[in-house]
Amino acid sequence: MMVTSPVLHTWSVEDYNQMIHQGIFPPESHVELIDGEILDMPPQDPIHSTCICLIEELFRPLLRGKATLRVQMPVKLARSLPNPDLVVARGTIRDYATTHPGPQAVLLLIEVSNTTLQFDLGKKAMVYARDEIDDYWVVDVGNRQLHVFRQAIAGNYSQHLILGAEETISPFHFPDWVFKVADMLL
Repeated sequence: MMVTSPVLHTWSVEDYNQMIHQGIFPPESHVELIDGEILDMPPQDPIHSTCICLIEELFRPLLRGKATLRVQMPVKLARSLPNPDLVVARGTIRDYATTHPGPQAVLLLIEVSNTTLQFDLGKKAMVYARDEIDDYWVVDVGNRQLHVFRQAIAGNYSQHLILGAEETISPFHFPDWVFKVADMLL
């Protein structure tokens, strides 16, 4: 077969893991496998980091004995290995000693977005919906909003709510926990 135009080569999760283990990417790089493509993600600014810490402080005490909170650690999807800012996963920390949580283990996935909003609302939402992540939040730092994606059906979310800073939200799997959106923002 003769190639007559450029072809994008996509990578499997296994290929990507081998590259990581072989040290192909510098230790300080922030790369993610998204839909078979290796993307170099922008570095965090202080606002992004602070919002992650605020959300971690909200969730960690409530999760004791119920689930585990993972901060900027991989989730293994069919064609992606993203490092979401926060993931609430079933089970305990020790449950993930030999594998990253997959979609069936993810109870809530949160991205804090300051410079990558369109990517998080577009491509990442599509990837997460396709893998049936049923509760995906995007904390929109610049607009002081929370985008809530739910009900993944046929690779799309059927529900997309946009909440202002003064509104409240409960995680789908923990409906008795109520958070003010402003508590996740500066």
